[in-house]
Amino acid sequence: MTRILFFAILLSVQICATKAQTPDTPPKHVSRILLGIGHTDVMDTYLSPYSYKGTRIDLVLDKRYSHTLHRIELHGATTENPAGNVNEYDCGVAYSVAHLYDVFVKGRFSLNAGPMGSAYAGCIYNERNGNNPAQAKVSFMGKCAAVAQYEFDWLHRTMKLEYMAELPLIGIAYSPQFGQSYYEEFSLGNYDHNCVVAHTFNTPSLTHHLLLEFPVRKSTVYFGYRGLIDQSKYNNLRYHSYNHSLLIGLKL
Repeated sequence: MTRILFFAILLSVQICATKAQTPDTPPKHVSRILLGIGHTDVMDTYLSPYSYKGTRIDLVLDKRYSHTLHRIELHGATTENPAGNVNEYDCGVAYSVAHLYDVFVKGRFSLNAGPMGSAYAGCIYNERNGNNPAQAKVSFMGKCAAVAQYEFDWLHRTMKLEYMAELPLIGIAYSPQFGQSYYEEFSLGNYDHNCVVAHTFNTPSLTHHLLLEFPVRKSTVYFGYRGLIDQSKYNNLRYHSYNHSLLIGLKL
């Protein structure tokens, strides 16, 4: 079931990404790099029942060719418990591809939306735990994404305001059972529904950003905000990662 679901997600995204463009839509190639720095709040009940708070750094590289978007994200975070005597470390990498159709275009305003496929691999490490100090995070998700852009003139310069939001729909994710060790699972082979179906109701999440694009001499600069609400409940384990970051970037 999970294999069929996974390949269905990949196939749907590939069909959307390779759809031919209409003759009146000129190709548009935009690449950029964004750096995000901000506050994070992480809780994973496999490791601890407490929220760990600290600083997170994100590096985002994306490329948009006409209506197809490719994106790679890297992040790392250092957090501590409420008492301030235990550290927890969070890192991960994600790759996403989306096809964004024209929903509404009028004058300098445009709204695009479409399907997105995303793969994620990461790890959370808690320096206090002995038997199970780390928790692996792996998922393949089908999402819906939407981008609204508005161009305007200010101080004799053409600027652009962009808002983008992503919502998970359905996919597959890895999760141990509550109290199940990695030794039991991988060394002893005690599989216990560790590959789960992820959907909107057990993964209520939202990723969004608001970016201002403006020229500086011969460069194009980005400045804005990125918010991440990542939540899940699999196999009686609860997880959340709430992040609020300041974004700065350059067009490549």
